[in-house]
Amino acid sequence: MNYKNVYVSVVIPTWNGKDLIKNCLASLMKQTYKDFEIIVTDNGSTDGSVELIEKDYPETKVVQMGTNKGFSVPVNEAIRNAKGEYIALLNNDVEVDPNWLQELKGALKRNPEVGFCSSKMLFMKRRDIINEICHSFRIDGRSEPTGLEEKDCGQYEEEKLIFGACGGAAIYRRSMLKEIGLFDEDYFMYAEDVDLDFRAQLAGYKCLYVPTAIAYHESMGTAGHMTYAYFTTKNALNVLVKDMPLLLLLKYLPYILWGQYKQARVYAIKGMIYPLITGQLGALRQVAKMLLKRNVIQGKRIVSLRYLESIFKREI
Repeated sequence: MNYKNVYVSVVIPTWNGKDLIKNCLASLMKQTYKDFEIIVTDNGSTDGSVELIEKDYPETKVVQMGTNKGFSVPVNEAIRNAKGEYIALLNNDVEVDPNWLQELKGALKRNPEVGFCSSKMLFMKRRDIINEICHSFRIDGRSEPTGLEEKDCGQYEEEKLIFGACGGAAIYRRSMLKEIGLFDEDYFMYAEDVDLDFRAQLAGYKCLYVPTAIAYHESMGTAGHMTYAYFTTKNALNVLVKDMPLLLLLKYLPYILWGQYKQARVYAIKGMIYPLITGQLGALRQVAKMLLKRNVIQGKRIVSLRYLESIFKREI
């Protein structure tokens, strides 16, 4: 790697994922594009992750957080320490194709109106099955992974503008992050990328799906289902409070309430009603804070409500 002119910074947060981070870093060593740095932020791992990185990947910069600070805090800390004009973000449980970074970097260079890009994410152990290609945002206030569990049969082989990117394997212009802000540290983990997607769209930045940028995702390699249910519930509501323009919030309120009801039914069937309720209460406790942030975010909106509706998914 040429550190004299670092063009891309690859950021990876990790916590007790020694085997996962080893696989992730090994795939980065095989990239056809070489002009990048790697910054790993470690959330107080006790499994030897830091020692492994320092021994086997000494060119990697490690920022030690000391304790588990989730996703947003370590990612933001890494971005503040990054040198790149572009910030590539990876989960520690992701392996990337050798051309991954080259394809994402090239997409940003070719498309100056694009602020960030998503990858084609396939499952690590089922490499012909799609994990997701991008985030969609539904009118019931929920985001969903497009393509989830579909067999990869060439149906997503064209570049296209989308709502947003999964932070598990994405790239962002530093200039965009400087304008709209970094990841919201009140989210801790999950949906912080959806929030950033929404804020970027409000500020006029487009997101591009790049099918040739391929990543393989272990999926929930370091978090359990109950944790996932709590934070996705809380943070989905935070996204609505912060990011949805008032007129659209009122217009789609019946769909949003229906979506909350459907989610409650699903979680009840799965025996996960407790994280649902505590997630809703967690969002309620953060309403005042989110409303203050909302004032700033909505003040930066330059796109029309019609445009936003055009990128929402109407099927619920």
